[in-house]
Amino acid sequence: MKKIFLVSAFLVSALSFAQTKEQKVEKLMEVMGMTKNVELMFTQMMDRYAETNPTVPTIFWTKIREKINYNDLLEKMVGIYSKYYTSEDIDQLINFYKTPVGQKSMNILPQIMQESMTAGEEWGLKTAEKVIADLEKEGYFQDPPMESEE
Repeated sequence: MKKIFLVSAFLVSALSFAQTKEQKVEKLMEVMGMTKNVELMFTQMMDRYAETNPTVPTIFWTKIREKINYNDLLEKMVGIYSKYYTSEDIDQLINFYKTPVGQKSMNILPQIMQESMTAGEEWGLKTAEKVIADLEKEGYFQDPPMESEE
């Protein structure tokens, strides 16, 4: 009888610690600080809208901020992460982001992304200039035809 009780107690405790994949992704997003980052991103976006639309009253922006539910985006992100990562992958990511290098990665990733986007834009412009120069050199690039006046 003691064995049955012990096995039952073990199974109940094991099941109580079992997490769904979605719960693990939520934990990963918590460890990564995504909730905080989503809120920060939205705040910055609203601030830019307010700056570029100075005739819109402040109360409008306040009401918009109150209506926004960050969980809508986070729920979508849980689905995306769940689609591409296995449960074991998520466990490893959680463990990684708890390490010093994982924390450093989270802190510097926004700067890396920003600098990478700037580098990509610069590269794209230079590449486009080279392609256009080659098209002109080979006689393939021509001015658009003039519109006829009727």
